[in-house]
Amino acid sequence: MKKESLQPELPIEIEELKKKNFKINLALYLIMGILLGVIVKTEAMKRVVVGFDDYKLAGIRRDYDINKLEKDLIEKAKAQKDNPQQQAQGIQAGGICGQ
Repeated sequence: MKKESLQPELPIEIEELKKKNFKINLALYLIMGILLGVIVKTEAMKRVVVGFDDYKLAGIRRDYDINKLEKDLIEKAKAQKDNPQQQAQGIQAGGICGQ
């Protein structure tokens, strides 16, 4: 009895096996890509929220209060307008960019 080997002996069989292995590898890469995409999407949905779910986000600490800054600037402008001497001192001190 002759032992059967796992290695094909004919060159035609080798080419067929290479094509078959390539197709199997390609199918496995496709399946792995799809699974990886699903995993990334589900993890991103847990962490990244954009759009209509924004109201569900925890409050973000804001370092600047725009409304307060605007009120302060308006008060300073009124104070400078009421006190022309202070405004003249600012001009003499180089308050204009062109000088």
